[in-house]
Amino acid sequence: MQCVCGGYLIMDAEMRYAICEYCSLKYDRQSIVQNVKVGGILGYDELVKNAETYLLFPDLNKATEIFIEITNKYPDKWRGWWGLIETRTHNFKNINFTNCEMEINTLNYINNYYKRATMSIYVTTEDKEYMKLKINAYKQSIIINKQINNEIKEYNDKINAATEQSQTLKEKIDYLQKKLLNIQTQRNKFHNNLAKGSFVSIILILLIITCTIITVVTGLVFYYNGENDYLLLIFFGAIIINGFTIVTAIGHVFNKKDQKKRLRHTDNEIDNIYDLISNCKIRYQEIDAKIMQTQCKLNEVYV
Repeated sequence: MQCVCGGYLIMDAEMRYAICEYCSLKYDRQSIVQNVKVGGILGYDELVKNAETYLLFPDLNKATEIFIEITNKYPDKWRGWWGLIETRTHNFKNINFTNCEMEINTLNYINNYYKRATMSIYVTTEDKEYMKLKINAYKQSIIINKQINNEIKEYNDKINAATEQSQTLKEKIDYLQKKLLNIQTQRNKFHNNLAKGSFVSIILILLIITCTIITVVTGLVFYYNGENDYLLLIFFGAIIINGFTIVTAIGHVFNKKDQKKRLRHTDNEIDNIYDLISNCKIRYQEIDAKIMQTQCKLNEVYV
C-alpha cells in the first residue's frame, strides 16, 4: 500500500499504525483496513490495495494469494511480481536462513521475479531504481547478517571452550584441595608419631641409666657382703636388660629418622600442591576474565 506521496507504508512493531518511509505520514490501522475491498469483481487497483494492506499487517498468505491473482490476471503489470518478492522475503525482513539451499532458492526467486517486474511496459525508471536499491540493500543485509552470525558462533565457541577449561580447572582445584587435606592429615599423623617416638626414646634412655645404676649399686652391695656368686648373675641380667633396651632405642632412632624423612617428603608434597592450586586459581581467573571479555564482545555484536 502506498502513501499519498507515493512512498510505501511500513507497519510499526506493535501493528498500531503504518508510517510512510519517505514523508513519515502516519495511517492508523482502521483507515488501512477500510482500503480492503471484498466481493464482486475487483480491478487491478483494488487487488493491489488489498494485497498491500495484507502485506502491512502482515498476513503473508493472503497477500501472496492476491499477488498471484494479479500476476495471473495482469502479467504485464510489475506490481504483482514485485509483491511476490515482498511476501517471499517477509517484506525484506527475513534475512535468516536455516541452510544455504534455502538462501539460494530465495535469491533465485528474487532474481526471477525482479526480472519479470522490470520487463513490464508499465514500470517507470523510478520504480526500477527503487526495486534495484531495495534488492541490493536486502542482499547486503543477508551478507552482514551472515557475518554477524559467524561472529556470534565464533564467540559462542570461544565461550564454550573457555567454560569447559574453567570447569576442568575447577574440578582439578577441588581434587587438589581434597588431596591436600589427605596429605595434611597424613603429615599430622607423622608428626604425632615423631613426637611419640621422641618420648619413647627419652623413656628408654632413662631406663638404661636406671638399670645401670641399679646394677652397679646391687653389685657393690653383694661385693661388700661377700656374696660374689650373685655378681655374675647380676652382671648378665644387666647386660640382657640393657641390651634389649639399647636395641629398642636404636630401633626407635631409625624409626624417628624414617618419620622425619616422610615428614619432609610430605611437607614438600604439600608445598607443591599449594603451588599447583595457586597456579590453577590464577589460570581460572584468567579464563573467567576471558569469558567476560568475549561475552562483552558478543553483546556488542547483538547490539
